Amino acid sequence: MEWTAERPVTLRLDQTPGSVLVSLTTPCNPISAPAAISSETLTINPSGMTAGAKGCNSPENGMETAAVSFLQSQVNYTSQGSLLLLENVTGSIELQLEPAAPAS
Repeated sequence: MEWTAERPVTLRLDQTPGSVLVSLTTPCNPISAPAAISSETLTINPSGMTAGAKGCNSPENGMETAAVSFLQSQVNYTSQGSLLLLENVTGSIELQLEPAAPAS
């Protein structure tokens, strides 16, 4: 997804015992979904996917549609230093890793 170079997205993984919630921000709405993570893949449960309800104009609406489509296919991931690369049949996203906030 080439637009992510100029309009960055944020990916957050929240783990609790027995579940993972993926949250992805887009220039339009945030998207959340339950997921399963293995050593190399991230698999989203599309039936549990939700998105914000803010109406967006083009091109932001198309960016959100592309992000939803991206998450509906199994995502392979690799990390190298502080970079995380997500790839699947619909495209790729390169993310800058940030340390997790300390638990309070």
